[in-house]
Amino acid sequence: MSTGLFVHLGGETVVDVREVVAILDARGLQRSSEGRNLLARAAATGRLADPGLLPSARAIVVTSALFYPSPAAPSTVAGRIGSLAGTRRRKTAER
Repeated sequence: MSTGLFVHLGGETVVDVREVVAILDARGLQRSSEGRNLLARAAATGRLADPGLLPSARAIVVTSALFYPSPAAPSTVAGRIGSLAGTRRRKTAER
């Protein structure tokens, strides 16, 4: 039986790493009209988790269901996921 691995995005937000589709630079998105439009569409369709966090977000973690604003830098979130992938490899090798 496989157990899920979860990544902490900040605050009380934790997501299953298998659901992560992309990790985007929130500040870069907010500087471009296309990025702002993407975030506005996500909010309008109910796919933006906690829009109140957008002003302070450094990363937007896109999952198959939602866009999650995160106070962590995109590289930090990617590193957390990468370290979890290493944990999974070690556990598989131990079997």
